[in-house]
Amino acid sequence: MSRTVSRRIGQQAFRQDGLALSRSVYQPFVNTFAGRQQQQCFAATSPSHKISTRPEAVSPLARQRLNRPIAPHLTTYRWRINMVLSSLNRITGVALSGAFYAFGAIYMIWHPSIETIAAGFAAWPVMLQVAAKFVALPFTFHCFNGASHLVWDAAKMITNRQVTRMAWGVVGLGVGSAMGLAVLL
Repeated sequence: MSRTVSRRIGQQAFRQDGLALSRSVYQPFVNTFAGRQQQQCFAATSPSHKISTRPEAVSPLARQRLNRPIAPHLTTYRWRINMVLSSLNRITGVALSGAFYAFGAIYMIWHPSIETIAAGFAAWPVMLQVAAKFVALPFTFHCFNGASHLVWDAAKMITNRQVTRMAWGVVGLGVGSAMGLAVLL
């Protein structure tokens, strides 16, 4: 069918120009065009392989899926101090930045004076005042742990032993400096 359509198109084009060419002149071009069109239709409509949805064809794939490795969960790893401190560094960073943004937003909306803030803090119970001073712990921990991450980014102290020693040093410095700041404030 496409061969006859392509012949008619070719004949009509030549007739419009007033050219009455013999069939021997334009027939090879028409046949080539028709062959390509048939080839494209065949390639686009008939797949080279058949897809089977029968249970016997699907079951090997299902068995292969069951044998594939899955992504490891945190419980498969032995917990190390550097893993915990890396997570805590991110958590304290989010908490501290959130607290600073919240304080800034409250200050912009409410616009309290420093005397109002000090009087509000003095009105708290003593235990709450002592607990509030330990807000220095996430700050000091985040600062020292951030410094250790910068050291590791410079490819220094990256052996397992050095990383563990630095992690315990961060814990000691963070807690010690937080206690010092809590006593001073």
